[in-house]
Amino acid sequence: ADGSGTDPSGKDGPPDIRDAALLGLLVAFAILAMIAAPATVRRVARYRRHILAGRGGPAGAAAAWREVLAESVDRGGPPPGNSTVRVTARRLVLSHRIDAPSSHAVRAVVDAVERGWYAPPTNCVVGAELVEALREASAGLGRAAPLRLPDRLWPRSVRPRLSLLTRSHGTSVAVVERATARGNGRRHATPRDEPTRGPAG
Repeated sequence: ADGSGTDPSGKDGPPDIRDAALLGLLVAFAILAMIAAPATVRRVARYRRHILAGRGGPAGAAAAWREVLAESVDRGGPPPGNSTVRVTARRLVLSHRIDAPSSHAVRAVVDAVERGWYAPPTNCVVGAELVEALREASAGLGRAAPLRLPDRLWPRSVRPRLSLLTRSHGTSVAVVERATARGNGRRHATPRDEPTRGPAG
């Protein structure tokens, strides 16, 4: 050693305590961000769907229905699959055993979806009614099946294996496609156009 306090080998000494603390904070922040990311994605999706529902029309009905499906999947409900919206809604109500007011709210959302497919644009459900039905349906699911902490941190509807809500050939995608086409004025779905998605039961 030359008395200067430096390592004669030319290598730096141990990291400064403040640098180590800063690195530890950054790592902790990154871990917390990773933990919070799925719940944040879910909250953003919920917010956007409520905004769309508030605008009413076919696109609003589609958004409300997708949010009802997401609330169900978050609580362990089955993915929508290829069933009609009425069959899916009936299965949702029975599987979660939601109360009568919430069951009526789910039915109101389904009715809005079907009116968006088949009724003239002037007969579509207004946004305020859709939002009210969506809130009641979501609240009923919350009462019947409260979310556990793991499902709050990592909602099932945003997990990769449940991306059926946006990518499958199931009911929810059919709703979005029809609502988008209707909203853009490209086509109007009719029972003859879509025989497998008409009212059933």
